[in-house]
Amino acid sequence: GGGTVPTADSYRIPRRKPNHRRAPTANFARDRDALTRSTFKEFNERVFGGRLSSVEVTWNNKLQTTAGLCRMKGRMGDENSHTRVASIDLSTKVIDDID
Repeated sequence: GGGTVPTADSYRIPRRKPNHRRAPTANFARDRDALTRSTFKEFNERVFGGRLSSVEVTWNNKLQTTAGLCRMKGRMGDENSHTRVASIDLSTKVIDDID
């Protein structure tokens, strides 16, 4: 019984044409903090059950080639209790629209 043999092309996902020189969308630049807060809040609640409440998400204009960074810091607390604190920096240069 002969069926069609899949090729590499049948697995390709269509991509948008790269537009590296597009200007940031004005609405996105204006609303990105609110969008980030609401998106992270939903992600935290749905995926992590609210356990990421101490994670700080900020926008960073110095990141040029990556969409973001996550940093983990360890802190020593009272009576040697160890706490980890995470922060996420998002690039204003790479993430410049809602898509």
